[in-house]
Amino acid sequence: MLNDSVKNAYFIVTASNKVYDESGNILSKYVDRVRFHKTGFTSYVAPNCIKINSEKIRKAIFYIFDPNFLIGYSAELTGLPTNKIGIPTENIIGSSLSKDSFPTNVTRPDTNKAKDYIKQINDLPNGDNEKNTLIYYQNNYMYYTLPFNSNPNFNNIRNKYESLIDSAFKSIGLKGFKFEILPSNNYYNTLYSRLYQNDQTINNPNSLKEFTRIGWSADYDNAITVIPELLSYFGAYNFTNNYEDSYINEFESKITEAKNLTDRNKQAEAWKELDKFAMDRMWLIPIYEIYDTSGSGSLVRNLIPSFIGGDMSWGFGYVTK
Repeated sequence: MLNDSVKNAYFIVTASNKVYDESGNILSKYVDRVRFHKTGFTSYVAPNCIKINSEKIRKAIFYIFDPNFLIGYSAELTGLPTNKIGIPTENIIGSSLSKDSFPTNVTRPDTNKAKDYIKQINDLPNGDNEKNTLIYYQNNYMYYTLPFNSNPNFNNIRNKYESLIDSAFKSIGLKGFKFEILPSNNYYNTLYSRLYQNDQTINNPNSLKEFTRIGWSADYDNAITVIPELLSYFGAYNFTNNYEDSYINEFESKITEAKNLTDRNKQAEAWKELDKFAMDRMWLIPIYEIYDTSGSGSLVRNLIPSFIGGDMSWGFGYVTK
């Protein structure tokens, strides 16, 4: 049982249950209650499906992309204390949408499975498109665009995690992996300008890179704000360039059908089917979900997570006498 030292206070709490005030000072004693809840936010790596036009290559990369590397990278960059905890996931629809999502089952990393996909491509005849793409990336780096402070004080952190992922890419015969760091304050404007380039081909430097970091939180407790936004041709946050895939028309039709369902349980099953459909083609690589931890003194009442997780709802809280 944690010691109830400050009965009328609300605090953020780290994964280690250390309690901090809002200035980041560690309190000498602990509060008596800790909450652990989902925020609804999921972090993804969006592959450029035109540049990486091979489903097998994307799947191989899925299995070597250890989510713990990127969770650790994010944690070290943002620093501690923090009440945000990254939990690895392999689902596009976050678990906060419990009706629409599958239970999380983490199978990564799996280098042997990744190597098997690469072998399948190597066994293809010369001149095959997938094999040509693999040969290109056996001789050229893949780049991962993500937003973070470009402060040189963070260079050691960036180099550490870039090296870890680069080693994983090299382990399956690819040339390697590099970060492209963009300023956070202009991140999505830069991405959109690249997305709307007419030429997204493999060696065009002005298009989206091979991978792009994106994040998304669901609204309305319904995956109608996840799958269509992230993967539909008209989605506001679709950075995958999956619109040239031969399965896209079938996928769009299934989205329309799911939107029009009035039975919520049947709609939930449709979203799960679409999640699996997209993952089977590896249009999007889920990395982790964000969870919050928080604590409050025993006199604090009615502090509840905001709708679909997130921070606590302060407006309804009060302190008893």
